[in-house]
Amino acid sequence: MSSRGHGPAVADALALLGHALGAMGPYRDEVLVVGTFAPYLYRYSALLNIPRHPALPTTDVDLALPPHLRLHEGPPLRTRLLAAGLVEYDVLDFGHRVAARKYQRAGVDDSKLAPVHLEFLVPLFGKDDGSPARPEPEVVAERLKYLDLLAFEPLSIDAATVGGLGLSGVTPVRIPTPLSYVLHKVLIRPERLRRKDGKAEKDLASVYDAIVASQPLWGRLPGQLERMRGEAQAWNRWIDRALPALADLFSDLDAPGPLAVAAVLRALGPESAPSQGSTVLVVQDFLDAVGYQPR
Repeated sequence: MSSRGHGPAVADALALLGHALGAMGPYRDEVLVVGTFAPYLYRYSALLNIPRHPALPTTDVDLALPPHLRLHEGPPLRTRLLAAGLVEYDVLDFGHRVAARKYQRAGVDDSKLAPVHLEFLVPLFGKDDGSPARPEPEVVAERLKYLDLLAFEPLSIDAATVGGLGLSGVTPVRIPTPLSYVLHKVLIRPERLRRKDGKAEKDLASVYDAIVASQPLWGRLPGQLERMRGEAQAWNRWIDRALPALADLFSDLDAPGPLAVAAVLRALGPESAPSQGSTVLVVQDFLDAVGYQPR
């Protein structure tokens, strides 16, 4: 797998993502590609660096939406997805109400959730009562804390340049800026650890991936961080929690960050995986560029 390549594990996920993006029409302007596919897509931005190590493989297709979708001319979002041949799979709660609605490609066994599927996410505001959001009457999305950070000053790439998506013509797609992505991953780490789903280690590798990709933008980070702080008091608290946590996670060779990066990236390609020492230095340089000063 080259730094822009992908193995068979991600081919279906890329095809599903491309299928969905191509079907969305004007709603694509409100969608944000999040999760591990964000740093994967950083490799297709002219503003960012292409890391030497391979892109992290993923089969999770996560798309963030605003809490309420704007009305656009033509069919609503759900109708567009179904008309394009995507199939819904509803996850029901104990009261047989729809707790989550996911989308998969036609041709799979629609009586069960396919290993590769797409789901929508929206920011959680206020207390989490466990109920899903409905950014459009028939679009069901999971509410997640801190997700609004990812929509701050997003980048845009031409998805038609991404191999495996199967798109043609200029197709702008939004992705989180690397700074937002890094802060978000650090903030959700406690929840990842509680779930014990094995994703916490991969998250740290994706944090490093995003940091390396972001190097051409390091001179802009202090200004971006200042603007983020001006958005909301809650964001100030989140940033003040995330930056020290990032510093602790990559504080030395035996900290969780360098160990996770080594384990994940060496499994993908030992020849291009960074040393634990260089991982520490890169993250420390990133923190310096942001203007972080330990108390």
